[in-house]
Amino acid sequence: MNYRCASLILALFFIGNTVFSQVLNLKGQGIIKIEGIESDTSIPVSVEVLHSFPAYGSFEQQDTISTMHHTVQFTCPVYTIQQVSVTIADKKLSVILEPSDTVFVRMKGSINDVAFEIDGKNKAIQDYYLAKAKQYPVSVGQQVMNAGVGDLSLDAFMHLADSLFMSESAFLNSNSQALPQWFLRYEKDAIRYSDAYLRLYIYQYRKAVKHAAANTPANYFDFLKKLEIRNLSALYNYAYLFFLREYVSYKSAANTQSSAPGKKNNSVYKQNVGLLGQQTGEFFTLFTISESLNDNPRQVEKSLAEIPVPHFYPALVPYLKESASQRIGVLRSGKPSPNFVLTDEQDSLVSLKDFRGQIVYLSFWFAGCKGCIQEFPFEKELVAQFKNEPVKIISICTRTTREKWLEKINQFGLNTINLYANATWGNTLEEQFAIHVYPQYVLIGRDGSVIENFTARPSNGASEKIAKALLNNR
Repeated sequence: MNYRCASLILALFFIGNTVFSQVLNLKGQGIIKIEGIESDTSIPVSVEVLHSFPAYGSFEQQDTISTMHHTVQFTCPVYTIQQVSVTIADKKLSVILEPSDTVFVRMKGSINDVAFEIDGKNKAIQDYYLAKAKQYPVSVGQQVMNAGVGDLSLDAFMHLADSLFMSESAFLNSNSQALPQWFLRYEKDAIRYSDAYLRLYIYQYRKAVKHAAANTPANYFDFLKKLEIRNLSALYNYAYLFFLREYVSYKSAANTQSSAPGKKNNSVYKQNVGLLGQQTGEFFTLFTISESLNDNPRQVEKSLAEIPVPHFYPALVPYLKESASQRIGVLRSGKPSPNFVLTDEQDSLVSLKDFRGQIVYLSFWFAGCKGCIQEFPFEKELVAQFKNEPVKIISICTRTTREKWLEKINQFGLNTINLYANATWGNTLEEQFAIHVYPQYVLIGRDGSVIENFTARPSNGASEKIAKALLNNR
């Protein structure tokens, strides 16, 4: 089977007398057309697609509606039926999109009182999403996340999550008569697995960052007793896959170590199959291996070699190998590193070129990244270890307000060289350094050339990499 043109059937399930096929088309594309309104000012528009495979894969594109450019069209990679975000000015909409489908978004009214009409073959679903956005200007998931990372006790957080997700389910039920049966199942899965994912995520976040696990209510994990863990019908719903990521971590009591390079992937594969069944466990193993595309693409082929040849998903193996090769090729070792000019804590401009003649270790992070925060103590250790050497540990914060960045520096006592990237610079850096998932680390030599993009984390081998770079660059 040639994966370039293959459509992989992931699940078939019955809803009433209807069979719904959940399909993964790795070359799939859908179109979103946006028609503007008369306005004296330009209106920024963008689309964002979050793929559930490969893990944390995404697509984002921006354009502008103006009097000279009244209609814009986005061709989006979509590999299955899924939710896509459309942002027009400051309004964020959700649409359902699938391969070979076209969705029409029309602005109505005036720029100060704008409304939207969404057409296409799934119009009833698009209308549901519009109504849901009015009902929840801040999505339920975001409300739960905000509460979870705040100062509520876990008991109070648990009750708030109960209330919000019950409200979201009730809203779906009140609109169910107009919606197709397959979408009702899709949306119910999205709601219940988002709920479960966030409860597990917040528990592990507080355990890692706030050290609050001792205050966990005895009944906190009761939601798992009522949840369908092995659910092939939801296999390509990213809410389900995000839930599985937290669930397997929770069950193995190993947190992020379950996918660490030091642990053999064959044992991880067996663990996943044991917890999730053969088909779900096999796909989830490939999903976790695909995470390395984002922070260590060189690991992908090694990880694939350590597991049995997938029985259900053999076409994903060459896809992952080629994707890894492409990622590595974006910024190969020996190439000059892209330069940047960013601001430090005193609002002074700092350039990468300022550090010529020194080994530079770049750390890219943002304020809401749990994995980034877990690395902070190890970054501080690197600073202490190499304080008498020509080495600079540079921390670059993106996707964060300047105020929040300064708050995190003070909160965690970051003693690295701390630089801030605004939205424009953040987008540029993500493109130049092929950043798809945070944190990401880059090792740069004294001559300004890349020693290794996607290099080792501070907690797992960075000191050895830096020491070797010093030895080879004397």
